[in-house]
Amino acid sequence: MSDFVLSAFADEAGVTLDEQIAALQRNGIRYMEIRSVDGLNICKTPLEKVTEYKKKLDAAGVKVTTIGSCIGKLNLDDNYEEHIAMFLHTLGVAKILGATRIRMFSVFLPQDGNAAAYREKVFGWMKEMLDIAEPTGIALYHENEKDIYGDVECRVRDLMDTFGDRMRFIFDPANFVQCGCDTWQVYNALKDRLSYFHIKDASAADNTVVPPGSGDGNIGRILRDYAKDHQNVMLTLEPHLMDFVGLKDLGDDVSIKKETQYTYKDNAEAFDFAASTLKALLEKEGLSYQ
Repeated sequence: MSDFVLSAFADEAGVTLDEQIAALQRNGIRYMEIRSVDGLNICKTPLEKVTEYKKKLDAAGVKVTTIGSCIGKLNLDDNYEEHIAMFLHTLGVAKILGATRIRMFSVFLPQDGNAAAYREKVFGWMKEMLDIAEPTGIALYHENEKDIYGDVECRVRDLMDTFGDRMRFIFDPANFVQCGCDTWQVYNALKDRLSYFHIKDASAADNTVVPPGSGDGNIGRILRDYAKDHQNVMLTLEPHLMDFVGLKDLGDDVSIKKETQYTYKDNAEAFDFAASTLKALLEKEGLSYQ
């Protein structure tokens, strides 16, 4: 048993699946939260191509734990029926890859400060997706993305209270930092319902993403506390230290750190640096990982 199990969004290391597998193997990471291959979001990838990916991943000894989907990344005036069609396709992708989790979001809101006005519509969509997913045995894991309904503590808690154990929850420190939240305070308010972590850090001074442990995400402190009562918790490395193919298609609204003390010759080097930094952080905190 270990405190944590390492996983990663390997599309940040390379575009092709071969490059992604090589990055995982190079860093001793056996699990993957698959998001895009060849610049195409996995939610939009034909099932016959996904079957090819599965064979290659099996041969390499890499297990897909989670579909790093863009489900729930839509605006209130987008075509919801088209989004549901993509969601149904994503469930098929998960079945082929043997993933039991789909990462999802809770809809981008107009930035008018009136989130309560859109709650009923958002929650109706969330309920429908949960109703569809439950018979498949695939669980939906909500991530606290900036500018969606569930981006700050009170609205993540609203999702938790409303949907109970039907919906699971991911904690992304950088996203909370970029929403102006104190991550230690938010973590303590939500920790009893958290399932796993995305490892991305950010600086509160300018909202830019930095290597794990270098920002204001309180990552070490949070993981040390969480490990007191949990074992074999998934940590998915999501560095965002450089632009990568498919970033804009994913709808990720993040600030990539540039022209600072952190410079990398390419995406592979940035990914490797983030992986080594995360491992060093865990070791500093006296935490075990596999």
